[in-house]
Amino acid sequence: MQDGMTVGNWLEQAITAHDAGDFAGAVAAYRQFLSLTPGNIDVMTLLGDALQQSGDYPGAIAVYADALALQPENAVLQNNTGVALRHQGYLADALDCFLNAINLAPGYVDAWLNIGSVLNMQGRLEHAATAFNRVLDLEPQNPKVHVGLGNTLSRAGLFDAALTSYETALLLEPGNNDARWGRGLVNLSLGQWDTAWQDYELRFRMQAAYPFAYSRPHWRGEGFADKTLLIHDEIGYGDVFQFSRYFPRVKQRGGRVLLEVKPGLKRLFEGFPGVDEVRERGSQPQPESDFDLLVPLESLPAVFATRTDSIPPLVAPTLPDELLAAWQERLSSLPGRKVGIVWAGNPNSAYDVQRSMQLSELLPLLRAAGDCSFVSLQVGTAAEQMQQSDVAIFDASPWLTDFAETAAAIRSLDRVITVETSVAHLAGMLGTPVWVMLTKVPAWRWGVEGDNTPWYPAMRLYRQSETGDWSNVLDAVAKDLGAI
Repeated sequence: MQDGMTVGNWLEQAITAHDAGDFAGAVAAYRQFLSLTPGNIDVMTLLGDALQQSGDYPGAIAVYADALALQPENAVLQNNTGVALRHQGYLADALDCFLNAINLAPGYVDAWLNIGSVLNMQGRLEHAATAFNRVLDLEPQNPKVHVGLGNTLSRAGLFDAALTSYETALLLEPGNNDARWGRGLVNLSLGQWDTAWQDYELRFRMQAAYPFAYSRPHWRGEGFADKTLLIHDEIGYGDVFQFSRYFPRVKQRGGRVLLEVKPGLKRLFEGFPGVDEVRERGSQPQPESDFDLLVPLESLPAVFATRTDSIPPLVAPTLPDELLAAWQERLSSLPGRKVGIVWAGNPNSAYDVQRSMQLSELLPLLRAAGDCSFVSLQVGTAAEQMQQSDVAIFDASPWLTDFAETAAAIRSLDRVITVETSVAHLAGMLGTPVWVMLTKVPAWRWGVEGDNTPWYPAMRLYRQSETGDWSNVLDAVAKDLGAI
């Protein structure tokens, strides 16, 4: 114990640190307090909250569990445990905790909101709407409720109703960023980009889009002769392929362009038009002495005031001849048309369960395809599903060590059939014919209707008629594949 520190001093220090956002300091001080006064439920709750806010969800769950062992009928602890479980992706367990909370406290608004949130994430949209409407009965003037209902309506494709919910939330709380973020995503889906891009800039507050913060000024589109501009990518790999078309336009306005990308992209973008240097993102930020201005990749459409009729043309990377030759040789013995397939995205995505399918769902299409050889571009654990396939599929994954390899593989194919993944964007950027199988309400970039997209001329879109049902999509793909 520090000299002169009393139990009250430790608690005061903990709360001061917690309020200041110093979660590590708060955790240490709360633990000191509890070592002297064990079993204090209020402080155990605060300790769990601080751990959760620091990102230590397992630690938070353990502390909440110890507190619940002492006070199992504590609705707040049940709710907070559920929040930590939800962050870790344990949605069913999280829902159980939230239900426990409302059983203990039927009017517990935060627990009801969390029930709606989890049901939304599980795709149980009617049940989620019921939960949010229950909260509206309790607190009709609570903007969080209108945002939650808006999110559910948006995921259901009821965009006009979703916008009404978001606008209601903003009337109640004009600075509500959750409402603006939801409104922006809906307007992007609807193609109302003039009003959407400003709301889309809120992504840095709404999601962990980028790990570093810089003091350099953000580039707004002005000339930057004799200066260096850092462009850094954000969350998804597909976003890099989609928005790389802006790099030449950026270069036209200034001096040197430095591009920072996630691991797996550096080789693909070396020598890319409009880019002077490519660096791979590591554990440390780029030295600010190396650049004068910065712009996040996904801010480029806003910088150039992009509309649906003003999207820049595609720009493709130049692949080494020897890399292309290696893939052409690797696939040369496959007869007929060579078709790449991908059936699942990143399982860590919150909505991967909606956009991905099982290989078993795709197999009837492959069996009936006739004069085709199928090449799996699937990576990750989903690739293991090929072990149960009764259809011959060439597994390319051992060679797909970065996206330059994937690009060369795609260039060696006649077409690609995929769910909504980075491969869809990469094939689109390369100009390879690509058919993308979409959930009923996909990400904003695919719009809400139609079988084409202004982002990729060689892409055809296949949309579910009903959420979670791939049958109409697979039937249409099979028919079109047989017609070629």
